[in-house]
Amino acid sequence: MIDMSRRLAILQVALTLFAAMQMPATAASATEIEDECATFSDVDFDGSFSEALGERLYHRGFYPEAMTAWHCAFLEEADSGAVYRMAVEYIDAKVVEYDSARALELLTASAVRGEARAQFELGAIYEDGTLDEADPVRAMLWYMAAAQQGHAAAEYSLGRIHETGSAAGSDKLLAYSYYELADRHGFPLVAKEAKERLGVELSDRDMEVALVTARRLELSQGNNPPLR
Repeated sequence: MIDMSRRLAILQVALTLFAAMQMPATAASATEIEDECATFSDVDFDGSFSEALGERLYHRGFYPEAMTAWHCAFLEEADSGAVYRMAVEYIDAKVVEYDSARALELLTASAVRGEARAQFELGAIYEDGTLDEADPVRAMLWYMAAAQQGHAAAEYSLGRIHETGSAAGSDKLLAYSYYELADRHGFPLVAKEAKERLGVELSDRDMEVALVTARRLELSQGNNPPLR
């Protein structure tokens, strides 16, 4: 049974997701945004906005143009990766001013559209209490969304949450399962250390169950490629 506090947290996440789906991509007027996209011009621009276009501009040192490209990619192409990159810039504050509220808004908009990187970042934000109040259950739910796409760091984070019991009680077998997945999917160093630590506490039978669980979790991920 899911206890009431966890039910409430799940409901809060669901409401957040719904609100984010209605979220405008910018605080600027729609006309201004449309004008920026309509008049955009660059040697790398082939008529289609994307995260990749913004990255090329960014690495050439055209930072405002990169932000515009990501912005337009989100508006015109629903590119979740582009809005994730915008969010990162509002956190890093290298080319725009630091804005935690804007970053959280953009990360949520990206995450609800399936961007595993944004889902992982939200998990970390709610686990650590950066940008918003710490909420371990909400952190676990965002990590679960990213892990469902094979995000190795999210799988490791879920292992840690289940080991410590910070969100829903300690479950060391499930923790081992997620550490195993993180090890397989590209997060081997710390995942192997965690497996060795837990391996001392688990019986041979426990280990068998944990590995079977890891396999079932991996199968549930379907054809999603492992992501870091």
